[in-house]
Amino acid sequence: MRTVLPLLILLGCPLMMMFMMRGGHGHGATHGSGDHSAHDVPRIREERIAALEREITALRDEPDADAARWPASRR
Repeated sequence: MRTVLPLLILLGCPLMMMFMMRGGHGHGATHGSGDHSAHDVPRIREERIAALEREITALRDEPDADAARWPASRR
């Protein structure tokens, strides 16, 4: 019985890892707000880039109290 218990523990670790990976994380790359087909990815990427560019422009245009500390190339 003393030799069986360590063997069961050693065999249990990989089995538990397989069940945990299958249960929560092993279903592919379905991150975000929903499932998107492959042809939607470029459109979604372009929309996200456009939104980020608008945000950068808005941040650059707002008055900043310590804007003097940034080099002119970063403004």
